[in-house]
Amino acid sequence: QWIYEPTACADGEGVAADQTIRWTGGSARYVYVLDADAPNPGVPPNLDLPEGTRWRVDVPWDSSPMASGSVRYGEIPEGARQSLPASGSPAALQPGTTYYLYIRADSAVPITRCLFTYSG
Repeated sequence: QWIYEPTACADGEGVAADQTIRWTGGSARYVYVLDADAPNPGVPPNLDLPEGTRWRVDVPWDSSPMASGSVRYGEIPEGARQSLPASGSPAALQPGTTYYLYIRADSAVPITRCLFTYSG
């Protein structure tokens, strides 16, 4: 996991201009949007919010996981909680900038790890 290098997202994956986040691989308990050069997130309790994390939202074990297309950047889905930033909205994504989308099915099971360029 530490040495994994993300590649370009498949067509349709990433954060769309309307802030909808799409990924492949199934439902997720953890959704990250990071700077393109951020390290891969590790496992809790101390490696799961690496420097360069712009936004992370997750759902606890007793809530339903999030489906692709049901999450919008900066909006906390019902039953989820925002882990970063600690409060308030994340910094806006900048058009033309590349970001790292990292999606986990569970705390140590990544299902999507790719780079996308935000179109705004």
